[in-house]
Amino acid sequence: MAIDAEKIDALFAPYDRGDTPGCALAVIDDGRVAYERGYGMADIERGERITPRSAFYIASVSKHFTCACIVLLAQRGAISLDDDIRRYVPELPDYGKHISIRHLIHHTSGLRDNLDLWAAAGRSFVKPFDNEDCMALVRAQRGVNFAPGQQHLYCNTGYKLMAELVPRVTGQSLRQFAENELFRPLGMQHTFFDDNNEKIARRVVSYRERNGKFLPQEKAFTIVGSGGLVTTVEDLFLWDQNFYHHRVGGSELVEQLGERGRLNDGTLLDYAFGLSHGVRNGLSTIGHGGAMLGFRTHLLRFPSIGFSVVVLGNVDTFDAYARARQVADICLAERYPLAQFTGSFRCQELDKTFGLYAREGSLVTYLAGERIQLESAGADCFSGSGFTLTFCRRLGFVQGFVLDTGRAQGMVFNRVAARRRRAGRR
Repeated sequence: MAIDAEKIDALFAPYDRGDTPGCALAVIDDGRVAYERGYGMADIERGERITPRSAFYIASVSKHFTCACIVLLAQRGAISLDDDIRRYVPELPDYGKHISIRHLIHHTSGLRDNLDLWAAAGRSFVKPFDNEDCMALVRAQRGVNFAPGQQHLYCNTGYKLMAELVPRVTGQSLRQFAENELFRPLGMQHTFFDDNNEKIARRVVSYRERNGKFLPQEKAFTIVGSGGLVTTVEDLFLWDQNFYHHRVGGSELVEQLGERGRLNDGTLLDYAFGLSHGVRNGLSTIGHGGAMLGFRTHLLRFPSIGFSVVVLGNVDTFDAYARARQVADICLAERYPLAQFTGSFRCQELDKTFGLYAREGSLVTYLAGERIQLESAGADCFSGSGFTLTFCRRLGFVQGFVLDTGRAQGMVFNRVAARRRRAGRR
C-alpha cells in the first residue's frame, strides 16, 4: 500500500505544533506498520513531544484486554462464562437474578454504572478513586436498571467486577496476569494495567481545552478493568498482529473476542468481547474507543484485509473515532470498490471456507499456505493461479461465488453471515 503521508498529516495539522496536545498514530497494513507519527505535545510544560513510543492511558480500549484475560481463564477451565459473578464476588448484592460473566462482557447485566454513580455522588475523577471506593459503591446498590439479558446498556461496573474476579481465581492481580499471559509473550514491553498511577518515562499528560487554553489533568484514580491500560501505538501493533498469528490464546481466543452477545429474546448485538462490530464503506470492522479525562483513543480494525488504524489523543476536544475513520478512508480509497467481494465464503461440498481479502487492488486468498492473487476477469469475475471465481448477487449484493479450477467446475460457495453495527456509547 502506498501511504499518502501528506493527506494524513493534513488531518492532524491543527495538533502538529509545539504548544498543543495532540495524538500518536499507527497505520497497520498486512503485518507491518505502514505509517506512524506523533503530533503535538505529550507534556506542554516540559516541552516533550508525542512520538509513536509515547505511553497513553487508553481508557475503554482497555476493555477487550480484560476480556482476553477472562477468556484465557475460561479456556483453562478455571471459570465458565456462564457462572454467576457472585460465585467469585459474593459480596455483590443478590438482586434475585443470575448475573453471568457473559452478561458483564456484553453490557447486558443491568447493573448500575460505577462511573455514573461516582459522578452522581458529586465525586471527581481527578481525585483519588481506588478499588475499595469502587467496590463499596457497588456493594451499596439495592437496585438494577433491568433484568439481566433484557437490554444492552454500556456498563463499566461489569468490567470492574471481572478485574476483581482475576485475583480471586489466580492469586494474581489483573495487572500481573495480563503481563504474564498477554504482554510479555507478545513483547509488549511498554503496556500495563495502571493500578498505582506509576510514573514512567514518555508518559503522556491529559489536557482539557477551555477557551483556547490547555489545562493539565493529573490522573488520580486507580480503577482497572473497564479502563486502566497504559500503552503505545507500537505495542498495539504487536497486539493487533495476534489477531492474525494467534501467538497468545490460539485462534480460539480471537474467535471468542469477536463473538457478539445476544439478549434474552434472541436479538443479536453488535457488541462482542470489549469490541464492537461495524461496517465502513462495505468493509467489516471491529474496534473500540475510549474517553476519560482528556484521553481520546480508538482502535479500528478491518479484519478481512489485515488493515488497522490506532489513534491515541490527549485532549478532550480531540475526536479519535472520526480521525481513525478518516485515515482509513485515505488509505483504503482504492480498496473500497473490492470490499463487496471480501469476506468468508463456505462450500459444503468441499467442507472448506475461503477468506477473500483486498490487497493492493487485487483479491487474495490463501490455500495450503500459498497466497493466490485474483485479478478482475470481467464483471463479477476474478481469476488467477488456475482459479476462476464468478460471483452471484441477490438484490445487488454479493451472496457467494461459483469456483472453477478447470477440471472441477460448479462448486458453490455461500457468504458466511455478514455483521453490522448500531451506533452506541463507548
